[in-house]
Amino acid sequence: MIVYLSDSDRPLAGVPSHLREKKAQEILASWRATWGIDCTTVLENGIICATLRGSSRESVFEWLSAINAVCVDVEAADLETLAGRSVLTLAAGDLLRDDPNVQQECTRLEPSQIIETVEQLIVLANNASNHVREVGDKAISDIQDPEFRAFIQQQRDQEDRAAMARLVAAGFDIGGDPALLDAKPEPEPDGRWDLEHGIGVPAGRVDPFHFDN
Repeated sequence: MIVYLSDSDRPLAGVPSHLREKKAQEILASWRATWGIDCTTVLENGIICATLRGSSRESVFEWLSAINAVCVDVEAADLETLAGRSVLTLAAGDLLRDDPNVQQECTRLEPSQIIETVEQLIVLANNASNHVREVGDKAISDIQDPEFRAFIQQQRDQEDRAAMARLVAAGFDIGGDPALLDAKPEPEPDGRWDLEHGIGVPAGRVDPFHFDN
């Protein structure tokens, strides 16, 4: 989450330049201890970069109130804390991470707008997922060449297994036979496939909800 403070409520205002780094570290430690908010940056212009993973939704809003936040940019990794861990929350995070238009809708939100916007995002992600599935089903059924149709269906099945493996990495019980999942697909040259999807990585090392690049 990126947080924007008012012109009159900046924690480093008036702090001598030689003491600014020390003061910033003291502020970050206090926020971490009080609300579980882990901030990487407190800029002089009133912009704060925060990680919410160690906090709760209630603590996040207490913190925003305490620092008199004017508005925030909600990021994909924030959704786990703001809306809980669910398949739909994960889908909403994917949509927020990948769609510039959705990102725009989640920027400069006043604190009172955060929850409603997140709820709308989850509904949008669910509708988009269903639509993509329906369009894909129709496109495959419309293919006349049996061999090509079988090839496309095979690709789609592989994508489904990768998606299921990602859900397993997120801790969801998807049922069925785990052996049917592509537990160790061939990694892409730069290794990003493992990092982004949590596939072929030792358990506990990658959590898809972190949305790390």
